[in-house]
Amino acid sequence: MLELRDEVLAQWSQSVRSDIEQPKSLKEPILINTLPAFYANLAEALTLSYPRTDAIAGTTLATEHGGERARLTSYNPQGIVAEYQLLKSALLDVMERHCVSFDNAQLQVINALIEGAIRQSVTAYVVAALREQIISSLMHDFRSPLSVVSVAAELIRRTTDSPKTRASSETILNNTRRMDKMLHELLDALTFQGGSRLSLDFSSFDMLTLAQEVVKQLKVQHGPRFKVISAAAQVMWSREDIKRALENLLSNAVKYGARPTDISIRLKHVD
Repeated sequence: MLELRDEVLAQWSQSVRSDIEQPKSLKEPILINTLPAFYANLAEALTLSYPRTDAIAGTTLATEHGGERARLTSYNPQGIVAEYQLLKSALLDVMERHCVSFDNAQLQVINALIEGAIRQSVTAYVVAALREQIISSLMHDFRSPLSVVSVAAELIRRTTDSPKTRASSETILNNTRRMDKMLHELLDALTFQGGSRLSLDFSSFDMLTLAQEVVKQLKVQHGPRFKVISAAAQVMWSREDIKRALENLLSNAVKYGARPTDISIRLKHVD
């Protein structure tokens, strides 16, 4: 049975792309997902001399399959049910062509394992989809008060005569804009997009200037512990993503580093 795995999965892939709408444009690795491992477990469960009696007991294969269908594809629960049913059909068809027969007890095992995998996968799909819907709703709710903060900071910036107050209001504005952008990107990531990736906003910028910008913000919270040791370094990448990564690194240095040790940022050009 294991020797015929590739033939079974190839027929399954063809049937799924033909009979189910959602996977038609999926790349093969995303479509196949955890099914090779599930197939191997199924073969073991059908082998009398092998101690495994269940293709899903003691594993998270079906749960992972359903969760990834929710996160990476435009599948719905009906599609998950259909693809497992097509897997059983492909298995029986290929075995019949090669004169491999199953007795009634083995057929019952196959049916039980496919039904169990369907239950676990659909449950995982629903849980993942619901979690993303809740997070998406929360992100929308966060943007309303953030907008109020931004408007208030802009009003302060325009009406104050104090340079210090104006500088503080500009800091608030810059960070509310960044938070809004981050929320927008998170909302994009939580939207089902059939496995498509978020695009990076590439631009040319100076890493030294960016590092100094991040350090200036962190000094307000953590004091003058930060030093940037670098010359100018022009790079091409997504500036906001690099800035977020640098902020996370420095925040972890503050959180887990020995106090009051200075924190140095070295930028090094590597060919």
